Amino acid sequence: MKPSEITPEMVQFLRDRHLATLTTLRQDGSPHVVAVGFSYDVEQQRARVITFSTSQKAKNALLGGRAAVSQVDGGRWLTLEGVAHLVTRETDPEHLTAQVRNLALTQPEADETLSHGMACFGIVGGKKFAYVSVDHHNDGKTALLVKISGAEEQAMLIDSDADRYYRPAYFGDGWIGIRLDLGDTDWNHIGDWIAKSWRAVAPRKLTKLMDVAGEF
Repeated sequence: MKPSEITPEMVQFLRDRHLATLTTLRQDGSPHVVAVGFSYDVEQQRARVITFSTSQKAKNALLGGRAAVSQVDGGRWLTLEGVAHLVTRETDPEHLTAQVRNLALTQPEADETLSHGMACFGIVGGKKFAYVSVDHHNDGKTALLVKISGAEEQAMLIDSDADRYYRPAYFGDGWIGIRLDLGDTDWNHIGDWIAKSWRAVAPRKLTKLMDVAGEF
């Protein structure tokens, strides 16, 4: 069943606690079926199952294959199908957004707003210096978007590590996307990127005050 086909009655059924089954595919393509409990996120249209990273279903999810979760209650049943994803603390969008938030809001006169569904950080009454993109336009990425000098720097970064850096859609040459969901994020490095981006948009008066404060 497609998420768009789910009715309010079906959502209530999904929220009721019933034992369900989760079917994932092993590396050889054979199905692995196990009893589970799950939660359903209406806004993100995702079913979530808590498990250990060493379990067979987690290993199967890491392969990114198809999966199905089925819930049964007497003569009523419902099956959701989709692609399996293994989400750990190092790849969880909420955790990654919180990490960026902690770094961004330490910048002078920084505040947070919501822009096109993304957490957005800017200078109060001024320009924006960072965004957190989570599956933007279904691109499957959780990334930090920050200011850069232009097309040349953007191309250089992408050439240096195309898995980590990318050109964010609709942002142009003055921004770079930095993947946060690869499992090996260097948060000191991310902090440096955020500080650099903040400085790129901050009023000169504010950066001069910061430079003077840094001398003491």
